[in-house]
Amino acid sequence: MRQHLLCADIGATHARFAVVAVCADRLEVVQRLKLSSAAHASVADLVAAARRGLPFAFTAIALALPGPVTDGCCRVTLLPWQVCEAEIEQASGLPCRLLNDLEAQGWGIAELDRDQLLALTPQRPGRPGNRCILAPGSDLGEAIIYWDGQRHRPFPTEGGHCDFAPSDGLEWRLAELLREQYGQARWGDLLSGRGIVSLYRLLSNDSSCCKSGEDVAELAVQGEAAAQQAIERFLRLLGREAANLALTSMALNGVYIAGGIVPALPRSWLMRLTPASFDNKPSMGHLLGDIPLYLIDSDNLGILGCARFLCAGSQNGEK
Repeated sequence: MRQHLLCADIGATHARFAVVAVCADRLEVVQRLKLSSAAHASVADLVAAARRGLPFAFTAIALALPGPVTDGCCRVTLLPWQVCEAEIEQASGLPCRLLNDLEAQGWGIAELDRDQLLALTPQRPGRPGNRCILAPGSDLGEAIIYWDGQRHRPFPTEGGHCDFAPSDGLEWRLAELLREQYGQARWGDLLSGRGIVSLYRLLSNDSSCCKSGEDVAELAVQGEAAAQQAIERFLRLLGREAANLALTSMALNGVYIAGGIVPALPRSWLMRLTPASFDNKPSMGHLLGDIPLYLIDSDNLGILGCARFLCAGSQNGEK
């Protein structure tokens, strides 16, 4: 029997909704709708707008949100929202599940086609075991994907809020700048669009230029020296934090990089800089050197992950 699920990957800038058809455990994205997050007063308003734009008979709702989900409720990071499953269920009349956005992306990895995965270290096959995923975007999301012996099961973290440890003079100056701006130097303040801007402003001594990471990336492709240095440093930092997460989770099966920023950067820079930085931990280089790194390039990752999460829950007898 074919069912339709309303699934969404809600970010600080955009909310991506989709109708996902489920038939015999196969998932198919039937129709998509992108809404502005800031143009709506709440998650419930977003869901109502999506249902008007996607007039299907749904059987359930799953929403991936940036922030920790506890007891069926989420205080959304970077947006002034708090939402609970019960609120959405009451308004929609449908079962609803909330999950962290990186948890959803972890569920979505198994649904990817081969052409949506780029092996950054193609010579490394990996071993059976855990995975992990990190996604630089408006902030940095991270999740661990545990191998239970039969299947991979994602669980969320808030690792992007952990403190950043500078390793040289530039990074000490950067950390001080971030502490002045935000009161803390977090990995999420570096591995994000605003992190690229902070790097560029520090390297160029221009505190006003470039409002987004995309602006800096465009300057880098055009050959502007400070912009190139900023993107190169960003990719090295990405490799370092990917290694931190891999060691924390013993992700022997692979580390996956997602999010909206990295797929838009030059692939040759990514493949040259990030794996080398990933491996550069003398005490554990022998372990990291066997762990494969992958880049995910898919707009449907979190949406398909929401659908797979709902299917896994129904198979386990959950609501």
